[in-house]
Amino acid sequence: MPLMFISNALVPVDTMPKILEIIAKINPVTHMVNAVKDLLIGSIFSQEIFISLILMIVVVIVFAPLTLKVYMKKQL
Repeated sequence: MPLMFISNALVPVDTMPKILEIIAKINPVTHMVNAVKDLLIGSIFSQEIFISLILMIVVVIVFAPLTLKVYMKKQL
């Protein structure tokens, strides 16, 4: 939830204080919002969509094994 507040989902990044602007530009939610905006205007091949897909793949690669490890430990 806090990631959403420090992204361009609610306000433009340009209106944020400098430190929040820096955080918002590396925030994955910002890339997701930009990708959705690009898709809504009809742009299929944009950099934001590519970045969003890469971020989603990285999250799955990192957290899926961790989740399985914790889940299997609780089952024993």
